[in-house]
This record gives sequence, C-alpha cells and structure tokens, in this order.
Amino acid sequence: LTPANHSVSIRLQPWGRIQGALRLKSRSNAGQEITLSDPRKPDSSQIVSLSSGAYATRTDEQGNFAFDQAPPGRFILCLSEGLGQSASHQTSVLIQPGATTLVQIGGAGDLVSGRLVLSSPGQTLDWSKQLWDPILQTRLPYAPGLSLPARTEWLRQYEQTEEGRARIRDWCSYPLEVQPDGTFAVEDVPPGDYELSGQLLDATGDLSAGVQGHIIGSFRQDVTVPQPADAASSEKTDLGIVPVQTRKP
Repeated sequence: LTPANHSVSIRLQPWGRIQGALRLKSRSNAGQEITLSDPRKPDSSQIVSLSSGAYATRTDEQGNFAFDQAPPGRFILCLSEGLGQSASHQTSVLIQPGATTLVQIGGAGDLVSGRLVLSSPGQTLDWSKQLWDPILQTRLPYAPGLSLPARTEWLRQYEQTEEGRARIRDWCSYPLEVQPDGTFAVEDVPPGDYELSGQLLDATGDLSAGVQGHIIGSFRQDVTVPQPADAASSEKTDLGIVPVQTRKP
C-alpha cells in the first residue's frame, strides 16, 4: 500500500515504429512471417518483456514490413521458419520512443554450404528426414575441455562482461535445410564465429512432433565467416565434407 502523503510517478514513453525490409537472395521475400521478441539474454535494464508471439507480421509482395506500435527498448527481429523449427536471421534492433527505426534483414553476408557425410559409410540415409536440430549458430569462446558445471559458471561470468553482452545480444542462428543427399546451404550469414551442429536419428519421422527414434550420431564443427573484401562483394564459404560421427543406437 502507498501512504496517503506519498505519491508515485509513472512516466510513460510513446510507442516506437519499425519500418523493415526482408532481402534474402535465394528465396521469395513475399509473405514471410517476421516476429519481434526479447533478446536471448535480456538486458537487466529492460523494462518491457514481450510475450512469445505477441508481435508478428508478414512481409508484402516486395518483402517490406512494419510494426506501427513497438515498445521502446532493444529487441530482436526474426524470420519465422515455421512450426517446430527455430527462427533465423536474428537482427538486433534498438527502438526509440516516438521514432521510426529502419532495419533490413538479409541481403548481406556469406553463403555457407557443405555436405554431411557419415564417418563410417555403408548406411543409406535420407538426411532431410533423419536429422534433429541441425543448426548454424553463434559460437561462444568456451575454453576446451570444460565440464558442464564449469561451462555454466563460465557463461554466467561471461554474460557480465561487455564482450559477452554484445555477443549474446547479437546472437544469430540458422536452421539448416538439408537435402536428402546431405548437402546444405545457408544464405546471408554475417561475418563472425559460428558453431555447426546437429544429431542423426536411426529413423525418419515428423521431427516437428519431437525426437523420433534413437540418436545414432552427431556432428559439430567450428565455422568462421570472414569479413568481405569490400561492401559490394558476394562471398561464399564452402565447408566441403562435414563428417557425422556415428555410434550404436
């Protein structure tokens, strides 16, 4: 309760506005769902927290989109990849009260490609249906050989540093679209350090409903996307063969 002689002042800020454009190079930018959500690790000073799915819109025929009433603060824009899949092409956006923020998703960065191959050949697979959570995502600079508790403690301390806050704020992840023969490509990946990972299952199924079968293999590889030679250049990062280590189910 507030004493009768004590007043509480609440200062409200006006909405901000986002005017954006989706500019992916190898697929249609029309009719794609864009969501606005909290950063992976919200800033302790962040006043507003967004409910999952509260802010979503679709691009028009030219790939343009807008959020006319957006809360002030730092959030992320994501391209929604559909039910059961991770969002991709996260883009950090700082929304100022009473102002329009211009932002572009995609249109710059490398094409990262490769092919998944079993370390022990001889098994016939449909890679497009037997992978669980294949993803390219921002890599954190863990020291090698840390146990899980040690990694957890390291991450807690890293999040308190300026470098850690910046790395986590600008976190990027790209779900892999893997073809039946194991080839994959991810477009518009900005320069930086990433981790390529995923798990192999012993059966095909509807992975959007959860893990089907048993995990029989996995892969993990560090990936560095270099800075482009110039702003107008279009670069490609070919990872070549990515071995998938198998084990008994």
